[in-house]
Amino acid sequence: MPEIKRITAIKTDIKSILNGMFIRQDGLNPSYVLTNLGQKLSRVRVLATVVDKFISADEQYAVITLDDSTETIRAKAFKLISILQSVDKGDLVDVIGKVRLY
Repeated sequence: MPEIKRITAIKTDIKSILNGMFIRQDGLNPSYVLTNLGQKLSRVRVLATVVDKFISADEQYAVITLDDSTETIRAKAFKLISILQSVDKGDLVDVIGKVRLY
């Protein structure tokens, strides 16, 4: 059985993600954002400040809003939200995640 490798996270700014075109893929091919410079962003790394935070009452869903001075974006976590419980507004965070369209 071939070894499955994780896609490398690409360091980027939020504006590049939001201004790009989201390309949805089927099956095992990961969806990605195609930037104006032709870069494919599927798994990204963003350094930003937390400007808002929400955790659902049942603690199955959490959202933080990130601002890196170019734009703002929301990062979501489902079920395993313990990593976001210690994050507060004003914290500087280094987030790695997959780009999704909701």
